[in-house]
Amino acid sequence: MHTFFRVAFLSCGGIAALAQAEETLPKAVSYLIQETTPYSARSLEQRHNASDRAAWMLEANLAAKEYVDGLDRGHYAQSWLKGDPLFQKTITQQQWVMTLEQKRKPFGRVKSRTLRDQRFGWDAPNLPKGAYMSVEFDTQFERGPASVEILTLRRGEEGKWRVLTYRIY
Repeated sequence: MHTFFRVAFLSCGGIAALAQAEETLPKAVSYLIQETTPYSARSLEQRHNASDRAAWMLEANLAAKEYVDGLDRGHYAQSWLKGDPLFQKTITQQQWVMTLEQKRKPFGRVKSRTLRDQRFGWDAPNLPKGAYMSVEFDTQFERGPASVEILTLRRGEEGKWRVLTYRIY
């Protein structure tokens, strides 16, 4: 049996409160994560060439890995600071730290983590226009069952990938 929690998210109607997180996965983020090809390849080719997309895949993967590595070290407050501004509007830093202390810390240290999947998206519904990436890791913690960590990242105007959502189940 998997433990499942969502610690911050954007709803399809805009920014939603953390208290509503347990109700349902927002459509916009769900769309990014669940669809095999969430946006047409033709649309992407019109906007960016293949080398840009390949570089973005690497950059987003590195940003996601650095983010979860920080969580592994217990740097919960810093992870909030590294999050996307939209993420920061969904939860206060204090709430974020408290949630991770209660929900993630009990799993213990990470024994192994491997990349499971990574998907690129463009102009997600009901979110700011731009590039998005879903990164999934198969993770084995010291305590608890094998888990999957899912991060959704957004490429900001400055060109930096920032975490928009983090889930573990």
